[in-house]
Amino acid sequence: MASSKLFESWTFSLPIPEPFLQTLIDKGWNKASSEEEYTSIYNLMQQGKLSTLHGPVLRAVITLVKLMETDLDGALGMQKNDTGEIQFYCGEFKKRNEEERIVVVYNFKNGKFKVCESGNGIHRHIPALRSGQSDGKYLLCMLEYASLNMEGPLFNQEFYDNFTILREQYKNNWTDMDRALKAAFVCCDNLYRRVENAGALGTDGLPVDRNSLASGNTPLLTPQAISGGEYAPTEVTSGRFEVMNVNRITANSKPIGSLGSKYCMNVDLTEEEKARVPQISPNYHVSEEVQDILEMIRNTPMRTFMMRGDSGTGKTIDVAILAKALGLPYYFLTCSEGTDEMDLVSTMIPNTSDKVKTEPPVMPDYEDFMMDPSTVLSEYTGIYEEDVDISQAFGKLMSQIYKIGYQNCKDQKDFVLVESDLIKACRRPSVFELQEAAVIGKPGTLVKLNGLLDDCASITLADGEIVRRNPDTIIVLTTNTDYKGCKDMNESILSRMCMVFDKKELTPEQMKKRVMVKTGCKDEVMLLKMAETVEIIRQYCRNERIRGGVCGYREYESWVWAYMVTGDVLKAAKSTILSKAASDREYRDEIYENCIKVSYSEFSAAA
Repeated sequence: MASSKLFESWTFSLPIPEPFLQTLIDKGWNKASSEEEYTSIYNLMQQGKLSTLHGPVLRAVITLVKLMETDLDGALGMQKNDTGEIQFYCGEFKKRNEEERIVVVYNFKNGKFKVCESGNGIHRHIPALRSGQSDGKYLLCMLEYASLNMEGPLFNQEFYDNFTILREQYKNNWTDMDRALKAAFVCCDNLYRRVENAGALGTDGLPVDRNSLASGNTPLLTPQAISGGEYAPTEVTSGRFEVMNVNRITANSKPIGSLGSKYCMNVDLTEEEKARVPQISPNYHVSEEVQDILEMIRNTPMRTFMMRGDSGTGKTIDVAILAKALGLPYYFLTCSEGTDEMDLVSTMIPNTSDKVKTEPPVMPDYEDFMMDPSTVLSEYTGIYEEDVDISQAFGKLMSQIYKIGYQNCKDQKDFVLVESDLIKACRRPSVFELQEAAVIGKPGTLVKLNGLLDDCASITLADGEIVRRNPDTIIVLTTNTDYKGCKDMNESILSRMCMVFDKKELTPEQMKKRVMVKTGCKDEVMLLKMAETVEIIRQYCRNERIRGGVCGYREYESWVWAYMVTGDVLKAAKSTILSKAASDREYRDEIYENCIKVSYSEFSAAA
């Protein structure tokens, strides 16, 4: 008999959800398997290993998958403390065909749950685990959610990998049930073993307080605890909380991995385009600004945006995350003071290829064309269009002949046209970032882009070709605002931005989280202290009017990398943070003594 009520014998007699039940019937299998590959790595039975499908576990899996894919019928999130440590896992689950929600809080430190049913004017206690009333699905949902959260201490790679398979199969309408069934067996066995053997598995175990579940009830999640924000999520990873209060100050970002395919445009990409889709860690957080842009792209025709802010506030990584979430190739162009119109669009360069003599394209016979335009057109395009209009056919024919002629003769030209990445991005669904547009010295350069930003969305190249912007090409202008060389943005460009976001400086906590993902460093205490030092230096430079330097996230990340290699925080600071904080040596010495040395002497092997 199981030591946890979650896996008492009566729970194994509950029906298996579809499509797993029908698959078992089709195969002539029962709910148990002794195959090694169908068992979890935590199944340590010496003889007769057995893995059993568990109906409530699979129902919990399907519930989470649906919630993560649609953001409907519930919410998932975490409450973190000031240092970023997870305190509670929080969930809301809408009851079928009802307005009420089941609200669950899981405290992994003591293994206790708190549950209530709330909404539509009611708030009451419900049995969490009782035969004929509740199968424990919502409690299992929280254990599974904790196992999937990469930031948390209960993250489990085996469960994550197999859950991901089930999630993919759900999205693909269960096209490979053999693979799905195997993953289902492993998920069920994994969760069962990690709960039942939690004491022996250490950090791999799933703590569940057996005493609090002994009667099948859990402590009531009271209205006072909810309204007082005792369990208010600080980070929302899926859906929207309607019963629990959310700390909106901190719950403004979510890991990119939590978005799934919600915003993916599902465009068929070429191999070259696939290589341009950014590769970003699923733990990287999606800023509130990017979430807003994604929602606008998903629900409106908005495709043009601007981000302003100091260097290191995350503008470029935001655009890369945007491209990743949309599943689109990412292009960019970095502006300088000398950037001109040709740089933005296209330019002509000397043709260095060997010139070859080619024959001009052969024109079709006029009578043949008038008698049978469909056949003539197909000879040039490869596509037969029955009953095509003569005028349309003539236009298509001329366009194709032009293309053939251009391809045949381009290598004979003294100059050839080279398109910018902006034009490449406009031809196909893409994300394009124009970096540092505010530093362009020549007035009116950006005005050249007005045609691409207007409703007509077109621009003329140097060879006369008119390029129309793809409806799903997203253009984002990113620029610093208060650095030397930055100029005011042209009003005509500014007015064509659908939305303009002003990026704030990252807080020390935000910098710490980002650098942990980027570098893999786990020393949270030191990382936070270093981030706070960056903020101290920034403020010191402002107060003392020290100019000619920078001190932001990029410098902070370099400092962390150098510290990880050298092990000497002071030595690492001198060539990363300090060297760029001020151009004047006297100022650098001042910053070192007043902002750095006094705080880190005890950590350094050498000053």
